[in-house]
Amino acid sequence: MTNDTLVIFVSDNGAVVNDGYGDSRGLSRGKGSTFEGGIRLPGLARWPGQIPAGTQSDQVIADVDWFPTLARVAETATDSKVVLDGIDQFAALQDATVNQSRSLLVAAQNTSSYYNGLTKVVLNRNGSYNVFDLATDLGESNELSTAQPDLAAALSTSLDRELARMRADFSSTGNVNLINISGRARAGGVAGTPVPGFVITGTGNKPTVIRAVDPGLTEFGVSGVLANPQISPISNSTEIAANTQWHDADAIAFTTVGAFPLTSGSADAAVVTSLSAGSYTAPVDPGSASGVALLEVYDADIDDQSTQLVNTSTRAYVGTGDDILAPGFVVYGEGQTRLLIRAVGPGLNDFGVPDTLVNPRITLFRNGEAIASNDDWESVGTDITDASSAGGAFALSIGSLDTAILVPCPPKPRRR
Repeated sequence: MTNDTLVIFVSDNGAVVNDGYGDSRGLSRGKGSTFEGGIRLPGLARWPGQIPAGTQSDQVIADVDWFPTLARVAETATDSKVVLDGIDQFAALQDATVNQSRSLLVAAQNTSSYYNGLTKVVLNRNGSYNVFDLATDLGESNELSTAQPDLAAALSTSLDRELARMRADFSSTGNVNLINISGRARAGGVAGTPVPGFVITGTGNKPTVIRAVDPGLTEFGVSGVLANPQISPISNSTEIAANTQWHDADAIAFTTVGAFPLTSGSADAAVVTSLSAGSYTAPVDPGSASGVALLEVYDADIDDQSTQLVNTSTRAYVGTGDDILAPGFVVYGEGQTRLLIRAVGPGLNDFGVPDTLVNPRITLFRNGEAIASNDDWESVGTDITDASSAGGAFALSIGSLDTAILVPCPPKPRRR
């Protein structure tokens, strides 16, 4: 059995250096970054009769290389229709003189790096780039972007291209869109003002219906609602519109987007407008009252694919029972999309937000059935980090008790 078994050992990340737990031994930074201290790791391979004992290889091997390498060892052909990110490295394990130059993308929470042989570019969280030559500067102490601008430009272009390719791997298949997003939360009193947000991408303008439904919730058996909410969509600190009572003329738009009807003369609020691409918030002002509020945003022209809803968020008070925060969304079209859903509590501390949840939990329901849940984002694995980077979401700190799930979501079929 010993002679027929390949044993591989690799570490999962570099040392935790921020709190003094570890030492990167001359390498730059540590766990959570794509500087060498975070990703250059020891690796061991043992296979008597196949790998010479006591040899040392300088070949750059990435985790994604193990799949094609082990497929070769097992004499198993990989699917020719599937493009693998890794390469077969068995020749380097057998012969220490093998050292092939390669390109490689490594993405982490706060940085991303691209290697072209032993030259490397790092994209930092603030959007700046650092360039290093690892052949002579393994500790990354000599930054080259100023001295070699052409090299920096070429490497940064390659990095941006590979990040775009990675993001495409997390995109939808077919023609799938978010067409409705919502959030039910308590507003007023100790709960303060809930602040929903959303992002529109593309070109042109997107017809949009935005509602704050409160008195209208009583028809669904919801008690303790806000009596007279106000909704005020905001872009770049500029208030676009404000409404404290919807107009009867808006009923046609409600029907068009599939929203439930509101009673004529009710004090629910709504804004029917057209929005350009950008980031928006829509605070629900409870006035001097307090109660349950429902915020809704609808895509009023789902056939226009030039602009789309791509992101939703809600910052709000979270309690127990009827005071839980309940976001919702509708996926529509043909095909399938992957959604990254996060509940961030401790991570908000980095942005100066007080009184955050210490240990939130998130559960995803579809038609009343729980289909996914999470209590610790790191338990899901590196897919959360990759998807966060691909979606433009801010990074979650290693060891935080924030939560996240990444799920494939089949959409509601398009109308024929």
